[in-house]
Amino acid sequence: MDREQIIADLNEILSLEYTAVLQYTYEEFVLKGIERQQFAPMFRSEATESLGHAQLVGAKIVSLGGTPTTEVGPIDTSTELRAILENNLKLETKAVDLYSRALEHAGEDDVALRVMLENQVEVEKHSVEELQKLLAK
Repeated sequence: MDREQIIADLNEILSLEYTAVLQYTYEEFVLKGIERQQFAPMFRSEATESLGHAQLVGAKIVSLGGTPTTEVGPIDTSTELRAILENNLKLETKAVDLYSRALEHAGEDDVALRVMLENQVEVEKHSVEELQKLLAK
């Protein structure tokens, strides 16, 4: 395992998870109309989940001897539900890609790291599938 590469991969993931926390929180705030009742709790739950992922990844970075990033990506300011869901699908798909790439770089020696990354790929893929269903894709 290339420790520096894994730390770089995990920091990219961490930045994305920070972004997701803010993105989902923003969406909960701005959603209006009848859709708010159904989707605001979902966005709040996704923000909480993303924070948990950020905490997990940040702790792993430190365990590997790295320094967690503080960088946050751009936040989409759409207020229309379909645009919000499409943006979330892109965000979650990117998370699957980043966790999968980190898993490829993880090597076989650090079983705990591999299991953590495999679990995260599963969680993120589930989010992608749910968003695809909502968007009827």
